[in-house]
Amino acid sequence: MLAHHANVTPVGDALNDMADTAAVATLVDLILAVATSVVHLAGALGRPAWIMLPLSPDWRWGLDRDQSRGYPHARPFRQPALRGWTTVIAAVSDALAAFAREA
Repeated sequence: MLAHHANVTPVGDALNDMADTAAVATLVDLILAVATSVVHLAGALGRPAWIMLPLSPDWRWGLDRDQSRGYPHARPFRQPALRGWTTVIAAVSDALAAFAREA
């Protein structure tokens, strides 16, 4: 269930293809996702993206880097242990609160 917030607008049902997704990506302040095609699209567009990664991510994200080689505007949030999503969500939540204060 999506949390309701004045600055959050669900648009998923209106997206039909990657062109629609790219159009939205150019309008938002931040893209928050797991490692999916949307993150790669954000990287190609030079848009800021936060990526929630599992303990053993795809090779392109590396294992210990704070930044992606290919996507300088991407910030990884990594699981510290197997099934460590609670830690990832807490870190994203803290960072998002700081991001909102700065906006």
